[in-house]
Amino acid sequence: MDELDNFNQIEEAGKQRHSLSISNVYSIRLGGFGIDPKLKTYITTLTVEELEGDVTFYDQLSKDKDWPVSQIVQREVDQDRVNIISTKYLLGKGRQVKYFPPIIIALLPRVDHGDFAKEFIFTPDKSDDSKILVFEKSKYRENPKFKELILKLSNQSEVDGLYLFNTSQVFEHNLFCWDKSKFYAVVIDGQHRLEALIKAKKERAEYSLALQDVFF
Repeated sequence: MDELDNFNQIEEAGKQRHSLSISNVYSIRLGGFGIDPKLKTYITTLTVEELEGDVTFYDQLSKDKDWPVSQIVQREVDQDRVNIISTKYLLGKGRQVKYFPPIIIALLPRVDHGDFAKEFIFTPDKSDDSKILVFEKSKYRENPKFKELILKLSNQSEVDGLYLFNTSQVFEHNLFCWDKSKFYAVVIDGQHRLEALIKAKKERAEYSLALQDVFF
């Protein structure tokens, strides 16, 4: 019976590892707003390639205008406006300094069949298996010392599907990612800026590594 239990545990662990679809792992620092400590924000700088791989637009997921999330999305994407921003501002000549303010992204829970979930699940994943996955997808994956550090840390996220590891309190360094099968990363402010960056990337390959400040 003990041998059967051990086999079941091994099998379940394999299923858990296989089921995780981890986003890119980002170095972030914690932010916030106002007097409510419940509002969690994470501040970072991403490449256009990373944004394109992990982030989506609300209108690509749902046309439901009554769903509360749609009320915080700034506006629908106007492709004519995207073309002007990309061709005249990003790719145009005559301006030496170019800058976009931060893009704001909401992490919205989803259910297995792809719809938005109505609530969070407050049972965060604390397994060593998920820690190893986060390490393997991070830029520190060649550093065995960092692997030892990650395995000693606890996932500080309060909800299932999000991963937050504080790797240095002194330097306020954290690793952050999410399970893409459990969360959508949806642009709620800056849709035109992101679409313009993606369009510029298609015109000029070097824009895949162009940087953009982001608030999650």
